[in-house]
Amino acid sequence: MKMRVLRLELPTVPPAEYSANRARGAAWERQYRVSHGKQGAVDEIISLVKEQGWQGPPMQRATIKIMFHLPDRLRRDGFGLLERMKPWLDGLVQGEMPVLRDDDLTTIGFPAADWCWDPGHPQTVIEITEVEGSAAGSVRVYTRGDRAQTTNSRTSTQPGAPRPLSKAARGPSKEIGTLPEKANRLTIPMRRIVEALRHEGNKSAAARVLGCSPAYIRKRLKE
Repeated sequence: MKMRVLRLELPTVPPAEYSANRARGAAWERQYRVSHGKQGAVDEIISLVKEQGWQGPPMQRATIKIMFHLPDRLRRDGFGLLERMKPWLDGLVQGEMPVLRDDDLTTIGFPAADWCWDPGHPQTVIEITEVEGSAAGSVRVYTRGDRAQTTNSRTSTQPGAPRPLSKAARGPSKEIGTLPEKANRLTIPMRRIVEALRHEGNKSAAARVLGCSPAYIRKRLKE
């Protein structure tokens, strides 16, 4: 099957102004103007997509990987960084040539995210990969300064076109929000349970995200 890959490199990490923590009460209107208004995050993404020479219909289904290049060792909240990505992801479904048909769970699921230290060089890299079989078209990798290169996705070493790996080679998944293959098996890492509880606020909501039952979460917390 053929697919498309788009790689966007933003010269900063998402600023605090894009956070919902800055959007409560009367601050919401200001926050929306900052992130969605003229010259805001949405315009920034739309301009970058045009610069990459993006063409064709929107992706019907896609996966998104985000890499945060942190310029210093200040303490940061990982969920906070992901939350600040929303205006940029909103921009992928807007403009004259949208990249995605929507940014809902059916279209992109939960983005995968990772980070690294990159002293003095803040950057956020967003990689959008069309799901195989969701649409036909050439395999095209869009990167800054290297527009629309036709590439074989299984043999390419071009950044932004990762090779498919076997389950053994992939190892444990690091993707945020990945559901277990069998919701009732006792293999959900405790770290993921704790993260889900912190993010969702209660056992019932966390259980829905993890694909298990509240009773399962209570049992693991007693271990």
